[in-house]
Amino acid sequence: LGYRNELIGANPFNDIKLVKPARRDKPRLSFTPEDLKLIFDSAVFTKGQRPIGGAGDAAVWIPLIGLMTGMRLEEIGQLRGADIKQQEEIWYFDLDHVPEEGRWLKNDSSRRQIPIHPKLIELGLIKRFSGLEGKIFPLLKSAGDRQLTASWSQWFGRYLRQDVGITDKRKTFHSLRHTFKDLCRDAGVPKELHDRLTGHVSSDVGDGYGSGTYPIRPLAVAISQIQLPIE
Repeated sequence: LGYRNELIGANPFNDIKLVKPARRDKPRLSFTPEDLKLIFDSAVFTKGQRPIGGAGDAAVWIPLIGLMTGMRLEEIGQLRGADIKQQEEIWYFDLDHVPEEGRWLKNDSSRRQIPIHPKLIELGLIKRFSGLEGKIFPLLKSAGDRQLTASWSQWFGRYLRQDVGITDKRKTFHSLRHTFKDLCRDAGVPKELHDRLTGHVSSDVGDGYGSGTYPIRPLAVAISQIQLPIE
């Protein structure tokens, strides 16, 4: 107004540019207990259906592993039989970044050991996959230079919308990771532990000290405390 009314000689805002906010990732929502019932009561899990897009048994095991570990989809897709290990009588997934073997992780904090939930063991995961040569989901594939699980992710999205009936597009496979974090909080698992389980970067400077490998037993105790909203 001062410039327009000739009270000042120049517009002080001429050289000021508005900065657009950085692009934010599309928000994801956790699955509700009702959503999880719809998913795990659906035909893939109860009637033995194996759609081509679901890559055989990956259609069943990838969502189960995602719910009970909070692992990223690509982390699960890259799992090999040799990544299922045992220490102190505790079975766990050993995630490492080894590009020359086709194993890629998001960042350094993604290198971790995740104890296997007792429910996964009860369902037969150890018997089914431990000791297998190569990847445990060999039918997973995507065209070109896309991530290994890109096509599977698209199939799972269609399955949620068309077969399960969950139409909210903010609910995707990644919602299982959010759900796992919610389950950890509900169980009273300390943030330090569920951040270790999910591979989230800690803001605590002290976490950078030590050997870098978190003791497996407290992580196993934390996993066992998680109450699953499915049978």
